[in-house]
Amino acid sequence: AAGFDAASAIVHAIYEAAQSRLTAISGARDDLTRTSYPKYPDWQKIAAHRRLLSDGPRDVHFHAIAGQNYTSAGNRMSALLAQIEGAGVDTVYMIQLDTRPLGDLSVVRIVIP
Repeated sequence: AAGFDAASAIVHAIYEAAQSRLTAISGARDDLTRTSYPKYPDWQKIAAHRRLLSDGPRDVHFHAIAGQNYTSAGNRMSALLAQIEGAGVDTVYMIQLDTRPLGDLSVVRIVIP
């Protein structure tokens, strides 16, 4: 999840986490078969997840995160790609999606392998 200000980024992250969890709970992913899951659980991973849950949340000071005011979608995309590159990611694919007949709508899909 990403956003150009802290508030929208956290909301998108919560939505994404909820969607992933609900998909797993409902079993709606038909591309995952029983062979996708380990035969024997990784108890170290389970213990690590339990520690994360029991230790509680860490403080995040959103006011310390500078918000940016971009004048266009192109400026936003350039800034986002610069942030991603700064994090060490060197390959990013951007696919322009067809939004006809909605001429005012522009949609891209970003894939980071």
